[in-house]
Parts: sequence; structure tokens; C-alpha cells
Amino acid sequence: MKANKLTKGANVRWESSRMVLPEHVAALKQYDVEKRKIIRPTLDEQEMEAIEQRIQAAIKDRQPVQLRYYKNGFIKDKVVYPAKLDAMTRRLICHDAFGLKWMINFADILGVTGGTGDLD
Repeated sequence: MKANKLTKGANVRWESSRMVLPEHVAALKQYDVEKRKIIRPTLDEQEMEAIEQRIQAAIKDRQPVQLRYYKNGFIKDKVVYPAKLDAMTRRLICHDAFGLKWMINFADILGVTGGTGDLD
């Protein structure tokens, strides 16, 4: 007897159910991204002051720094040229290597590397 989709015990019976819709693929990818997200790390006052001093020195010396910052559940790194630390809005205004303007909340900054020394 030749196996077909209706033959009992044949794996061919379930071949049509192996299809994955594009919506399912997108949902699985989104689930994977959501699963890898982390909560925002917190820094103590001394670390925040040290980061602020490092940024102020980089602004004064016009030196590039590598920022480690938190955004949307992930920790990211970016090399920037700090331009101004706005005390009212607590944002760092900086430019990247292409001259594009970036504004990063100071509370999101986790570490600064570069300039005259290293700080993690």
C-alpha cells in the first residue's frame, strides 16, 4: 500500500502543518528581543559625580569619549564628542563622528571611557 496524507501512522499526514506564517516569525523574533531586555542599572552618587566630572573634562578639552548608556532595555556604547551638559534638563548634548547631534539623558549614562583617563 502506498503512503499518502490519509494513511495512519505516516508522517506525511502532518506535512501541511509545518508552514510558519510571516506573522508567527515576527512574533517569535519580538519575543526573543523582549526576553533579552534587562532592567535599568542604578549607579550611586559617587559614580554619577565621577561620570559628570569626566564629561565636563571632555567638554573642556574637546576630547571624544565612549559612552555606555541604557536605552530601551539594552546597554549600548557610542563614541561621541560632548558639547554641553544641560543642568536644567539633565541631558548631555553631544555630536558623533559624522557631526550628528545626540541628546542623552544623564540618568541613562552608565559609564564614560576616554579623554584623560578611564572610568567604567
